Amino acid sequence: MIYSEYDQAVMLLCAHLPGPKEPKPLTVSEWDALAQWLLNLQATPKDLLNHEFVVALPDEFGKKGLTKERIEALLARGCALGVTLASWEERGLWVATRASNLFPLSIRRRLGRRSPPLFYVIGNPDLLQASGVGVVGSRDASAESLAWAEAFGSEVAKRGATVVSGGAKGVDEAGMFGALNAGGTAVGYLADNLMRTALSPKYRNFIASGRLALVTAIGPDARFSRGAAMGRNRFIYAASKGVCVVAAGETGGTMEGAKEALKQGWGVVYVCDRPMAGLQTIAELGAVKVPSDPAEACEAILHFGVGATPQPHDSKPMNIAAKNLQVLKRVASQKEVSPKAMFDIARATPDACLSTAGNEEIEPSLF
Repeated sequence: MIYSEYDQAVMLLCAHLPGPKEPKPLTVSEWDALAQWLLNLQATPKDLLNHEFVVALPDEFGKKGLTKERIEALLARGCALGVTLASWEERGLWVATRASNLFPLSIRRRLGRRSPPLFYVIGNPDLLQASGVGVVGSRDASAESLAWAEAFGSEVAKRGATVVSGGAKGVDEAGMFGALNAGGTAVGYLADNLMRTALSPKYRNFIASGRLALVTAIGPDARFSRGAAMGRNRFIYAASKGVCVVAAGETGGTMEGAKEALKQGWGVVYVCDRPMAGLQTIAELGAVKVPSDPAEACEAILHFGVGATPQPHDSKPMNIAAKNLQVLKRVASQKEVSPKAMFDIARATPDACLSTAGNEEIEPSLF
């Protein structure tokens, strides 16, 4: 993998490299503050490789933890980065920075400045731009829920779409293996230990065949944390045409992830029409119910409006999700689509944006 100076600057500042814990790589918010300063100067990340440019950093950045000394120390990690990249490449790991056209376009468009500075990836890069259908649910789901998720993943694969999930035990893993065992493709956004997961016998062959990509925004050897798990939920929703919640408790990560996706308007959230209190709660918040038959549910998501039932809701924070559904319905009914309608639907669903992946310039406000 050949990385541009643009990519190298982002990695020097934000990548988690083996070795000393200090200096700490920049967080998403810290990188965003620095990126905005660069934009105001009509500069790019590679300009930070110039020592004189770093010296010009405003003094008020120091109050935010972005001291000149910290920035310089991070940028001085060139040797460590080179050795680490060589080691990662030997193990099949590569990096997609927000400045690269390898970065998932739908996530960059959906999350904007809340996108992570970079993703660590093992697997086929093309899958990050594929038309995805999300599958999420509880780790401790019942055997019935796991079977449903596996059948649903298989149906997604049969229709040529990619399953997007979190790779966690339970519903996430069942949905992914349903697609993979049916000859399809999958992308897993992980909350921990990318390296160890990729080396697992159950995943190795699928990665080698180009049908699976595993992705994380934290260090490739990082341990599990609740914060990381909650953070990766947004990637699943932002990367998908729609996400089907198969099983959920009244509390927990699945419920919180669905609530956040509905509140932020990251995409259309679906729930399987099954007798489960958590699913009913998500539906009442504005999610769309799909049939209890996996094949029919898959059709409803891939061809929105076929057997899908939007649920009434009164919660004001969820209005964005309702607007997204209205946009999709309105545009689908038009014979001729205006430029404004195309812009609206591009914001409502990432699938409309994917045709330009890999051959467009990076939007400067998002590096």
